[in-house]
Amino acid sequence: MIFDKFCGFVEKYGHHFKKLDLKEIAREAKLFYLPYIPHEITAQFNFKEMDWDLFHLPYPITAIEDKTSLIILIDQKENQLGISDFRYVIDFSTYKYGKTHEHYDYRYKDNIDFQSSNFLDIIIQEKLESLTIGELRHEKVHFDSGKYELYGGIYEAGLSKQKKHFTMAVTLNTPIDMNQNTPEVEMAKNTSRNASCAIEELGCIYTSNKFILKTSPTAPQKKGKKIPRSNSRPIFSILSPKEIRETMQIEHPQSDKKRNSPVPHERRRHFRRLRKESGYKEDKIIVVNATWIGTSEKTIGNKRYKVMLNI
Repeated sequence: MIFDKFCGFVEKYGHHFKKLDLKEIAREAKLFYLPYIPHEITAQFNFKEMDWDLFHLPYPITAIEDKTSLIILIDQKENQLGISDFRYVIDFSTYKYGKTHEHYDYRYKDNIDFQSSNFLDIIIQEKLESLTIGELRHEKVHFDSGKYELYGGIYEAGLSKQKKHFTMAVTLNTPIDMNQNTPEVEMAKNTSRNASCAIEELGCIYTSNKFILKTSPTAPQKKGKKIPRSNSRPIFSILSPKEIRETMQIEHPQSDKKRNSPVPHERRRHFRRLRKESGYKEDKIIVVNATWIGTSEKTIGNKRYKVMLNI
């Protein structure tokens, strides 16, 4: 997994980065794996229907790996809600997940700018690994448009070649202004696009009718200096109840025919907005608790499955 390469990069070069404690972040991050190429999800979604003010990360430090990239998003506020406040972003790229996995072709095919794509070309051609630290927020352009403007920049970026040479490409005290035309801005734009795509992916599938399934190894995690890799830490998936039951090899509970009672509608714990114009006393956001029917935990072989109902 890309996350494992990120851990190796951090162990070897993390001390060069001063903005964030990368080793601690790598240890504490909750790893979500989305088995998709981004456009398989985002192209089918109407973003006007999404209430981005209710968007939230499943965990304060959430690592999102799909078939093309690894992005780590970090809340800067406790219980952070929406996308208008800054979050820290860590973007890890490796040439092995370049054109062969449609990263390049998809992410820039609609608005490709060859000057700003040079950085990704260099990573692929020179067989580099790169890690960029920045921050990101979005601001709605118009209430009914569903469009947002992107604000943010990068603090630090480092490159390594075949784990032999390392270069700090950018070291800044404040995030760089993306309106400039420099190599640093090129990096900032790439990171911002990738992070925005990760947020869109979460927004598309992290809905009230899908749940988080935690898959953990049954063997206890060994403590040591080495950052736990993907095979020795929990991996989180976002799945429908049907997909979860297929994974856990359990049947769907049936209705009680004697009592003639239907199976309740299952839903993940989520936020809901109540509006005054809809008859409520005031505008407010409430928490709707999860509803899950039947078994929510099971061990199969060397894996332990658990449906997370509190997030």
